[in-house]
Amino acid sequence: MAPHLLAIAGAAGRMGAALIREAAGDARVDVAAAIEAPGHAALGTDAGAASGIDPISVPIVTAEDVALGAEICVIDFSLAAAAAENAERAAAVGAPLVIGATGFDEAQEARIARAAETTLIVKAGNMSLGVNLLARLVADAAKVLSPSHFDAEIAEAHHRRKVDAPSGTALMLADAVDMGRGDTASRESGDRGGARGSGDIGFAVSRGGGVIGDHSVAFVGDQEIVELRHRALDRSLFARGAIEAAVWASRTWAEGRRPGLHGMDPVIDSVIET
Repeated sequence: MAPHLLAIAGAAGRMGAALIREAAGDARVDVAAAIEAPGHAALGTDAGAASGIDPISVPIVTAEDVALGAEICVIDFSLAAAAAENAERAAAVGAPLVIGATGFDEAQEARIARAAETTLIVKAGNMSLGVNLLARLVADAAKVLSPSHFDAEIAEAHHRRKVDAPSGTALMLADAVDMGRGDTASRESGDRGGARGSGDIGFAVSRGGGVIGDHSVAFVGDQEIVELRHRALDRSLFARGAIEAAVWASRTWAEGRRPGLHGMDPVIDSVIET
C-alpha cells in the first residue's frame, strides 16, 4: 500500500519539526509539503534539515505554493487564525485535515465547523493517545462521582510561552466531565474566591519553565478524592498521536469521503482494532 501523504502546517515550529521527525520514521506516511507563514526565516530550507534530521527533499514553502488535493492530509499545529484559514483551504479542495492547534475563538470554531461540512476533520485540544484515553476515563468516573457528592477540579501546567489558558486539553477534560454527567457545567476559574456551586468545574492554571503538559482531574468529595492525571515527558507523543489521526483520516476519507468533524475517539478505536 502506498504511504499516506501529509502536508505539515507550521513546519518550522516545535510541533511541526516533531511531526516531520516522527513521519520520517513511519513507513505509513510521507511528507509531501511543509508549510510556513509568509516571511518566515525558514522558507526555502529543507524541512528535514530544519527539523534536525537528514534532508527529505521537501522545501518549506507558504500555503499558496502548495497544491493540496484529496490525497493529501493536512496536519496543523499552527496558530488558531492560521488553522481556521487552512481548514477552509483544505475544504475547498477536499483534503482531509488534522487540527492540533488550540486557542480558537467562536468565529474560528464556526469556520472550522463549516469546513467540516465538505471535508473530514479531526480536531482535538490534545493529540496524545494517553490524554484522550484519560478523557474517556474521566467521563466514566464522572458518571459515578456525581456533582451532588463530588466537586470536579481541573489543574493544568505548561511552559511559560503558552498563551491560551485554560489549555485546550483542560477544556477537553471539562467536556469529558460534562459528558459523563450528562450536563453542561458552569466552568469557573480555579483561583477565584468564594464557594463552589453544585456542578461547577474549577480550573487551576500554571505557566512556567519548559513544562510540556501536566493535566489532572480531581473529583473531590467529603470523604475521598479520586484523581486522574497525565504528564507529558516528550513533545513527540503529540506528533505520534497526530500521525495516527492523519492515517485514520486519510484512510477513512479515501474509503468513503464522508465529511465530518471528529475528536480522537475514532482514532483510538482504530489503534485498538489494529
